[in-house]
Amino acid sequence: MGATTYILQVLQGIKVTDLNGSIPYSEAIKGRYEGVFNPVFDTQETLFVTWLSQLNSAITTLSAANTPTTKSFGTSDVYYKGDWIKWIKLANTLKLRIAARYENQDKAKTTAIAREVMADATGTIQIADDNLTYVNINYDAAGGAINYRDIKYGGIAIVDFMKKVSDPRIGVYFNPNSLVGSFKDTLTKYGKTLPSFININDPLIQFQGGPIDWTINTIPQKNYFGSNGFDAGGINKYFLISTINRRFYAPRWDGSTSGIFTELLASAGESCLLIAEFIKKGYITGDAAAWYNKGIEASIKTMNAIAVTAGSTTPYLGSGATEIATYQNNLNVVLDGTNDLERIYIQQHLNLIRQPNEAYVFCRRTGYPKTGSAYYPRETFGEKIPRRFWINDPGEVNRANWTAAYTAQGFTPNVLDILTLSNERVWYDKTAPQFGQGQ
Repeated sequence: MGATTYILQVLQGIKVTDLNGSIPYSEAIKGRYEGVFNPVFDTQETLFVTWLSQLNSAITTLSAANTPTTKSFGTSDVYYKGDWIKWIKLANTLKLRIAARYENQDKAKTTAIAREVMADATGTIQIADDNLTYVNINYDAAGGAINYRDIKYGGIAIVDFMKKVSDPRIGVYFNPNSLVGSFKDTLTKYGKTLPSFININDPLIQFQGGPIDWTINTIPQKNYFGSNGFDAGGINKYFLISTINRRFYAPRWDGSTSGIFTELLASAGESCLLIAEFIKKGYITGDAAAWYNKGIEASIKTMNAIAVTAGSTTPYLGSGATEIATYQNNLNVVLDGTNDLERIYIQQHLNLIRQPNEAYVFCRRTGYPKTGSAYYPRETFGEKIPRRFWINDPGEVNRANWTAAYTAQGFTPNVLDILTLSNERVWYDKTAPQFGQGQ
């Protein structure tokens, strides 16, 4: 029972160091038990070594915990209901996360961790039923915040790509625009022609993306956001840009009393696609295509399960076997030996839409989606993006350790400006490519 607590500590600790670099960990609890309120800031290298040790210890303990007399949390375990095997799979999945973070600093370490994970008979999270999720009828993390500042829209790059490959998740992630039903008859009646960025014969015309940077005047889609609908004649006004599917992300955003929010914390799509990536890079051996397809299947099934619970649009009816197989065999999806690694990357990108921290780390460590790619081009975005975030000055009680940690990492203390934060990086990110500049 105690072993699971270390796994959760590592799960959350990784997120914190992703953003802040060195953090108090090894001495953090001393404030409670020893009255020590000036914990040292452990470096990222130290944290990873510590966490791998704790995960390995937890795996060893849990692997021996399947006897009739073993104590269990039972249903008080809100994640896995005391299923120690699933906790082992989570621990191995977190080891893969750490392996990926090592890559730009120490590929040998990435290789060693990945091989260790693959040698474990229990393995990682590999099917949607083993995902780490939290579902509670009284819990809606997004809620009304889904509309914070404004309604959110699909970007051009992601919508166009999902249309190109007939991705069954497109209707889960995004809502259709007004170009449904008898819209063509209305356009004909009033002699109206849609803007040039829309192909009237597009079978998925109901999905249209908008620019992620509204300051670029050469992109016509920017003129059709929000209340800026297309005049279709008479009293008809068509809204052309697809919004995100708010029911999928926040089932009760509009005050409805049905639909339950699912928090996705670790997924089979994530681990399987990481394994495919590591095989393709030669860190481990295996069938990259098999793991790739396994990851795609798990991702689509995961999004279906979340959508069902939310009372939202689903990507298929029934088992989904036909739809998933069709997608996997799409010529623009299947690994064909030309740009296999990029295809694996883009499936990771699409899969992580409900795991924002992992999505951010993925784009930061790989440099994908890639600017200028013929497969899935990164959209032009003029704003700077932080590579790290900050820890405020803790005050006199621990300012010395905080200052030492910031100095060692090359961080500028007490700055919040985007330019500085976009130029300063945590340890494992220091040799990673710029956003959009992956190899």
